[in-house]
Amino acid sequence: MAILPYSASLVLYLSTFLLILAICEGRPQPPEFTSSFTSPTSIRVEWDDPILDPGAVVRGYRIQYKLGQNGKLIKLKLNARVGNSYDIDGLTESCGDYLIRMSTASSKGLSRYSSFNQVDRLLSGPQNLNAIPSSTSARVTWSPPSNGFCITGYQLKYGPNENELQSMDLPTELNQYLLSDLLPGTSYILTLAAVANGEISEEAYFQWYQAGPPSAPANLKATPSTTETAVVMWSPTSSSVTRYEYLYGPMGYSDSEVTAGYVGPSTTLVELSSLTPGEEYVFKVASVNSVGQSEPVTVTWTQPAPPPVVVPSKPIPAAPGQVDIEITSAETALITWTRPEGDVEITGYIVGFGLAGSDASELTLFSVGPDDTEEELDQLKPGSDYMVTIQAYNDVGDGEILAADWHQEAPSVPLSIPSPPQGVLSYSPSPNTIIVRWIITEEDAAEQIEGYRVTYGQDVSASDSSVEVGPLEESIEIQSLQPDTFYYIKVHKFNAAGRGESVSRSLQTLPPPPEERCAQQQQCIRQFNVSRSRGDGAICPQILQYLNCLQRLQDACIEDTGYRNRVNGIRNMFLMESCNRNSGRTPETGSPGPVRVPEVIPPPSQLSATVLSSTSALLSWYDETLESSQVVTDSRFYNVVYRTPLNQGYLEERTSETNYVVDFLLPGVPFEFSVQLVLDHQQRSEMSETITVTSRDPERGARPERFSVTQVTVTGPTSAKVILNWLPPPERTDVMQYKIEYTDSEEFLDPATTWDSLTVDGSEITASLEGLATDREYHVRITAIFSPTDIGPTLVTPATFATPAVPRLLKPLSSVMKQS
Repeated sequence: MAILPYSASLVLYLSTFLLILAICEGRPQPPEFTSSFTSPTSIRVEWDDPILDPGAVVRGYRIQYKLGQNGKLIKLKLNARVGNSYDIDGLTESCGDYLIRMSTASSKGLSRYSSFNQVDRLLSGPQNLNAIPSSTSARVTWSPPSNGFCITGYQLKYGPNENELQSMDLPTELNQYLLSDLLPGTSYILTLAAVANGEISEEAYFQWYQAGPPSAPANLKATPSTTETAVVMWSPTSSSVTRYEYLYGPMGYSDSEVTAGYVGPSTTLVELSSLTPGEEYVFKVASVNSVGQSEPVTVTWTQPAPPPVVVPSKPIPAAPGQVDIEITSAETALITWTRPEGDVEITGYIVGFGLAGSDASELTLFSVGPDDTEEELDQLKPGSDYMVTIQAYNDVGDGEILAADWHQEAPSVPLSIPSPPQGVLSYSPSPNTIIVRWIITEEDAAEQIEGYRVTYGQDVSASDSSVEVGPLEESIEIQSLQPDTFYYIKVHKFNAAGRGESVSRSLQTLPPPPEERCAQQQQCIRQFNVSRSRGDGAICPQILQYLNCLQRLQDACIEDTGYRNRVNGIRNMFLMESCNRNSGRTPETGSPGPVRVPEVIPPPSQLSATVLSSTSALLSWYDETLESSQVVTDSRFYNVVYRTPLNQGYLEERTSETNYVVDFLLPGVPFEFSVQLVLDHQQRSEMSETITVTSRDPERGARPERFSVTQVTVTGPTSAKVILNWLPPPERTDVMQYKIEYTDSEEFLDPATTWDSLTVDGSEITASLEGLATDREYHVRITAIFSPTDIGPTLVTPATFATPAVPRLLKPLSSVMKQS
């Protein structure tokens, strides 16, 4: 009977334990987390996803923190949407001893809290540790830790090995320190750690070698090369040498009286010149590095004496009597001379020529026989100055030189008509004005132009009006033009010989101001009165006439005057009546079935297209059945059909005017266009001749056009100059700069090739490259720069040009003299 109470209490205990296990089953674990200071008063807590039972969902997190063990406990309740990090801001004590713990709240309950963790004041140590040695010291530099908000100083250790490290504490504001009393020729170890209230970060490590003075050069030797020159050579003995310092002069002179100099660490020889033949010389050289200088080494030698003077057995020829130059063509000249005076034996003549002002060693030399007294030079460049030297010689020696120079000019030719103008541009600054600009080139002076003539009009001939300006004018302003009208322009130069070939341009003047456009729109709306009869096709010309009246007007006018709904209704009628497209009809007739043509109607002629943008083009044509004004007053209309060459079917649009803007084109794609005249449903012409026009490429629209090399000239014996021209990008007017790149590398298509570059202002359309090598092929390209972040495409295929070949030295003059 005494056992029964004990058994009952045991059963009760086991039941309670099982109930607790059932309640705790599925509770989450607290997350693994880290914490660190992001500022003196901010802490970032980051944690991993907690471990959950299957089916459990995180509802949020609990964060508790306090300042020190006895600080006030602050509790935070976070929603699961915060992710895996949280910033605690506004701490009361900067970089204090804060303790943090966390727990997880899930759909199956709240986890236990983790133990309190100390907030890290240091996550990383100092960065970029370096030591720059000098003679007996080294300057240590470093960068603070990336999160060094709470550091209170640094701990620096250094020494020759890990067992002999000296330690010192440095304040926080330092980022460099000078170590002194170091031993040259010793390797040193350096460590640096950040300290924050007793916490020490990971140590940054650096090792360097404290170099000493270098050793002296070895194998010093002097070798005379001529009676007045010598070469001194030596061997290096130290890898830390930064230069070699030397002294040389006649034997017996003090160091302050001799010549001093130095060479780089990779140079181990010196060429001495202007030495005195037969003189004894001394040369001293020492190695130098960042620590100090070695002891100098010395070598002495004696310069050889000059050879004895040999008296010739017969006289040397005198200078030729006279030299004459006759220019025989633009690239040739005939050189003639007379025999030297006196009855002296002549073996031949040495003829030298080159650019005027050239040194004797730069002349091209050749010899002719004793009876030759003339020589024709070819491959000369017109406009350059040349010189020629004539020297007689025999087996005794070379005679005196007689020189002459001349200016190579092309023979005078009859004046011809001028070339076409260069760089012609046109734009419309206002609805009634067009400005035409061009470039004055060096050819203008040679062509003796008397001025520029500009003709313009509304047809292709551009012959409605004309104006002339003088030869120094670079632009002209054409006024009193019709707004929003397409004009053709021709520009040509003229001189006494006549008028040169013209350059054609075309553009459309700006539309009228908004108030005029609104007035025109109101007039269009008041005059439009279309019946609602549908299906007979007669309504399309009326709708088209109305829409053509409004096609260039801004929508703002419609909004301001309250006609938006009515215009939208007319546009919907235009689409519902299929007035805009007729893709189901054949391009030959524009109708579903055969058409009875009672008489021959001439198709539109003189079809032309002007690209307006990357997606639109303006078509215009001539209707022979209309008056010269080409104004449509009846119900006729025109079928405009077009397609790409790769498409079989045509798209068709209608208009009641003799010009039409086709939009929604694909950019950079060629299109075929043709036009048909439709008088009524029974009378229509054949399709006009087909023309092909390529819409504008947007990328190409930001690229300069007509980039070309206009002139290449020689500016010196080994240098050349080139002049470049181009036109601005057709689609952009906000060019800030042009970047011109050039190279003479044969691998210019390799992306790794380095190009030389030149930048010019965005208002320029010409530039010159100077200092180019002669007889060299160059490749040049251009890029438009609109802003530092908006750079246009680079020229795909660079322009290629070759600089002229200037005659080069075949053999030094002194060498020819000796051989003679």
